[in-house]
Amino acid sequence: KRIGCQVQTFWPPVQDLPDNVDVVYYAIQSNEMHAPLNFSNFEQPPAVIAVVGYENPTIFEVMLRLGATGVLSAPLRSTGVLASLVLTVGLTQEMRGYRKRVQRLEQKLLSVNQINDAKAILMRTRGVSDAEAYKIIREQAMSKRVATEEIARAIIHADEILSG
Repeated sequence: KRIGCQVQTFWPPVQDLPDNVDVVYYAIQSNEMHAPLNFSNFEQPPAVIAVVGYENPTIFEVMLRLGATGVLSAPLRSTGVLASLVLTVGLTQEMRGYRKRVQRLEQKLLSVNQINDAKAILMRTRGVSDAEAYKIIREQAMSKRVATEEIARAIIHADEILSG
């Protein structure tokens, strides 16, 4: 509260957090069972800072399961809380960016593979070259005003039906 943050406290810990949460401070006790936090209602899960009394493999495993990107040692002191908050939020935002980039690259790779599969089908069925097969796909996409990936999927689907 001293640094201008709005704070909500949940005890006992809840499984489903409100969707307006940006950062979660989660106290990890070694003698308790820790249910994973449910971030399914979040477009992007919040940053998680684990608060630990001591270190052992069980604590580390819980921290990793929670997706913690920051850690504070208990008992808490005023020094380090702000630094941990800034670092954790920064790391979480960077990881979100990497996840989005990976998703876009995976989608692009899938699209390239589908276009290559469609070109192979056209080359086999029509006896055309690789460049000519792509030209056919591109012309169909432009005439129907859809993405080349959509035409490629249609070609693959049609080939599956006709070959089956």
